[in-house]
Amino acid sequence: MNRLQFDFLVNKENNTLTIRREFKAERQLVWDCYTRQELLDQWFAPKPLTTETKSMEFRNGGHWHYAMIDQEGNKYWGYIKYSNINPIDSYETLDAFCNAQAEINQDLPKAKWQVTFTDKAENALVETIVHYDSLNDLEAVINMGLQQGMMSTLEKLDELIIRLTNKNRDLKVMANYNKTVDDYIAKMADFAKPILTHLREIVHSTCPDVEENIKWGIPHYSYKGDHLVMMAGFKKHCSFNLHKAELMKDKAIQDSVKEGKKFGYMDKIKDISELPNNKILINYIKEAMELNATGSAKLKPVKEKIAVEVVAPKEFLNALKK
Repeated sequence: MNRLQFDFLVNKENNTLTIRREFKAERQLVWDCYTRQELLDQWFAPKPLTTETKSMEFRNGGHWHYAMIDQEGNKYWGYIKYSNINPIDSYETLDAFCNAQAEINQDLPKAKWQVTFTDKAENALVETIVHYDSLNDLEAVINMGLQQGMMSTLEKLDELIIRLTNKNRDLKVMANYNKTVDDYIAKMADFAKPILTHLREIVHSTCPDVEENIKWGIPHYSYKGDHLVMMAGFKKHCSFNLHKAELMKDKAIQDSVKEGKKFGYMDKIKDISELPNNKILINYIKEAMELNATGSAKLKPVKEKIAVEVVAPKEFLNALKK
C-alpha cells in the first residue's frame, strides 16, 4: 500500500490543498466507495474513529449529513452538499462542520472540494483540490492534523477495497462453478475426490474468468475461448492435462509430451501429495492463460507420408509394348 501515490500539496497563495491518492482498484469501485453511503460509513474517518450517516442523497443539490464517532461515543458532525456530478469522473462539494440538526458552524472553516477520478494503468487515481476562503482557514485545518487524518482515513479505504475486491472475486469464482462437475467428482473413488477438488480450486482461484464444463466426459476448463486444462478420475489414478503442454517452458512437461503421455507428466496421480506444490501449479496455469491470451495455437501433429508402391497390371504393360 505504501507504494501507492500520495501527494499532499499546500498552496498558501491560493489557499488550496491538493491531495492525490492512488488506489489498487478499478475506477468504478473507487467511485462507489466515495459516493455510496454503505461504503462511506466503512472508511470515511481516521482510525480509531468510525462513521455514521444520518442522511444522504448523492445527486446534484443533494447532501451527506454524517458524524465521526470516537471511542467514547462523542460525535463530530459534518455536512456536504453535492454539485456538478459527472458519474465515475468527478463531482464538487461544499464541506462544513455542523451539529446533529445539520446547522452549519460558522466559526469553523468551510471549503469547496473538487474531486476527480482518473485511470492510472490498472489502478485509479483520485485528485481532491480543496479551496478555503482564507489563509487562516487553511492553516487552521492543517494545524488540526488534516494531513495525518487523511493518511489514516485513506488507509482505511485501502483496506475496504481489498475486502470488496476479494468478495467480488469469490462471488465470481462461485458463479463459475458448474454443478455437472460437482456431480462428476461426487461419483469418483474416495482417493480421487480430494485430488480433483484441489485441482479444481487451484484452477478457479488462479483464473476467475475460467469456464468450467464437462467435455469428452471429463471436467474441462476454457479461457479466452480456447482449451486451458482438463482433469479426469479413473479407477486407480487421476490425471491433469495442460492443453498446450508442448508450448510451455517446463522441460519436464515438454519431455512428457514427447514421450506420448496424453496428460503430461501429471498422468498417474494416486495421492494429492504426488501433485506439484501450489506455487508450481499456479505458475503452470498462469502460463497456460498467457498462451491463450496471446492466441498461441497448439501444434498440430504432422502425419508422416508413406510411400506406396504401385504395381501396374501385366495386361496394361503388355498393351504399352504394342
